[in-house]
Amino acid sequence: MFRLGHSISEISKALSKSREGVRIQLEMAGVLPAANAKTGCAESQVIRGKVRWNSPYGFRYERGRPVRHPQEYETFLVILKLRDSGQNAREIADHLNEQKLRPRTARRWDRCTVHRILEWHQSRPEFLKEVLTWESENSSK
Repeated sequence: MFRLGHSISEISKALSKSREGVRIQLEMAGVLPAANAKTGCAESQVIRGKVRWNSPYGFRYERGRPVRHPQEYETFLVILKLRDSGQNAREIADHLNEQKLRPRTARRWDRCTVHRILEWHQSRPEFLKEVLTWESENSSK
């Protein structure tokens, strides 16, 4: 189940076992790398079925890898296009609300949400390139 992309929590619920028990069984089977004694985290978060943090806007995690989110990615491209045209976060939020595009959890866009999305992606320019490269490599297989 883990190799199919199910999280440890999902597996533990399906088997009525504790998450820790499932994690230990996966480590013993060699499917999951052993946790670091100091941090309690595996050496590589990418190998895990799911990750513990929310994915950046426009993306989601599948089998531990970030991929484009089908609906959010289009909105993300609109945000980037508007920023490149010189609009500020308030103007972008107003435009998204006028177009009836919804954010992930809120009812309406606000400047803080737009600013946070832009700031996150600006501080990690390699992220988008990495996702697109990984997707193109996997689509050709």
